[in-house]
Amino acid sequence: MPGKETIIQELEFPPGYSSGKHRHPGDTYFYVLSGSAKLEEEGKVPVTVNPGEVFYESPNGVYNFIPANGTKTLFVRIYEKGKPLSIPVK
Repeated sequence: MPGKETIIQELEFPPGYSSGKHRHPGDTYFYVLSGSAKLEEEGKVPVTVNPGEVFYESPNGVYNFIPANGTKTLFVRIYEKGKPLSIPVK
């Protein structure tokens, strides 16, 4: 895809982690490998994502990601080259 890049990350989250309200400038998918995560999307009911499940974060939607202690995920991000991974929202 010209002008785009794909970033794949395996992440494990420390106790008490919360992303805080943020948005992404591209498409973000996350797959829960172990543990679980609560995802709050502005204007919607929060959802819990469990092992083996995938969640899609649309460009410019506002989210807060709250994983359980030790949760491991695989993130796949498709962004325009040079854009930040996440943009904080107040």
